[in-house]
Amino acid sequence: MYDLALHLLGSSASRDTTGVHIVTSVGKTQNTEEAYQFLLQASLLGHKRAMELVAWGQLLGPLPLDIESAVEKFQTLGSLGYPNSQMVIFYALLI
Repeated sequence: MYDLALHLLGSSASRDTTGVHIVTSVGKTQNTEEAYQFLLQASLLGHKRAMELVAWGQLLGPLPLDIESAVEKFQTLGSLGYPNSQMVIFYALLI
């Protein structure tokens, strides 16, 4: 599911320093919506990179804003050593 989602995102995705694709609502297409449905499914099955993408999607788009859910996902990922997740948790504690 994760690989299919990345294929659907194609060039609309950009890579961050960890090699994870981040997509914002800019350039959102039907493929983006379908890709995030696959990411949501993969996340629920425990795929860690999909969980990170879903969390970013809940903070930056294209998913509906859901800060609490995103922070929960980042806390889970942060406990597993994902560096971007740890930074977001730190930021969330400051606000």
